Amino acid sequence: MSDDLADDLYWGLTTYDMHGFAVNRDTSDGDVDYEADFHLLTRTVGAAVLIESGFFDNWDDARRLMSRAGQRMLAHSYLEGIMKYLKRTRAQGGDDGV
Repeated sequence: MSDDLADDLYWGLTTYDMHGFAVNRDTSDGDVDYEADFHLLTRTVGAAVLIESGFFDNWDDARRLMSRAGQRMLAHSYLEGIMKYLKRTRAQGGDDGV
């Protein structure tokens, strides 16, 4: 469930021109997200994903994160990913974790 959501969020990020935001991926386990054994991720009932959206110690990231355009860009890309996840899981008749 969470792995599918992470993949769809990655897809959402790649559908937009991120204007300098780095969209990283880790394909060591066959998909684009990095798995970690965080309590929040492994012991929750619904889908759970942690997202890094830049770093405030990087001036370019900080400027984008503080700008209205940067915030909208991230919000829209996350929305696209979440909508893709919900459509896919509901079409499959599965539990979407929401």
